[in-house]
Amino acid sequence: MADATTFRLALMSHLQAELGVEFLPGIITGPSVDRDIGCCWTVGITPFEDNALVAVVQVHARVLQKTPGVLDTPALVEEAMAGLEELSEAMSAALLAIKYSLAGVWYFRVLNLEMDLEENGVEATLQAFRDNPAA
Repeated sequence: MADATTFRLALMSHLQAELGVEFLPGIITGPSVDRDIGCCWTVGITPFEDNALVAVVQVHARVLQKTPGVLDTPALVEEAMAGLEELSEAMSAALLAIKYSLAGVWYFRVLNLEMDLEENGVEATLQAFRDNPAA
């Protein structure tokens, strides 16, 4: 199994356990009308800018919360935003706990955590570092 695959699968397993949300491979778009769900996919593998012996694996992890319905009042918008902010903090804590310990890579960093009110989800963009098999 490729190191990128090993990393992505380990990441999905950890986030599923920590967040209590089923994770599936690939891209799932929201909103989710029936349940909270997560997904994870690899965007690409490139040489590190300063050292071609190092590869950078870019992975995205997304969690969509069950959509509460039409956000047509300020109170509903506030409730949805508070839920996304809470999810963002939970994802951040879950990722920080495994930053240096997932199989397939040396370590990873979180480039950003983006909240999307329209999809009612949070997406993390990760960069993981490992040996470059192409070098």
